[in-house]
Amino acid sequence: MLDPSGQRLEYEVFFSLTKQSSRMLRIYVESAYVRDPDNPGNRPTHLKRRDKVRAKVLLAKKLRGEPIRRPANRKGWR
Repeated sequence: MLDPSGQRLEYEVFFSLTKQSSRMLRIYVESAYVRDPDNPGNRPTHLKRRDKVRAKVLLAKKLRGEPIRRPANRKGWR
């Protein structure tokens, strides 16, 4: 998003998903905050690849009723 002066704003958004029907999900935004660029503790966290979940995978799993969990550690993976 852009503020009135044209500066780019980054948000942190926290949400939950619920299944409404066999073909519909409800996304409920619990909170959203503009990141303060002057606060070093408020910078984005760069997640490792294994900790990321793509939106389409998250939504598909929720629609199918599958659990969304962290993958098991594989031997040799860090």
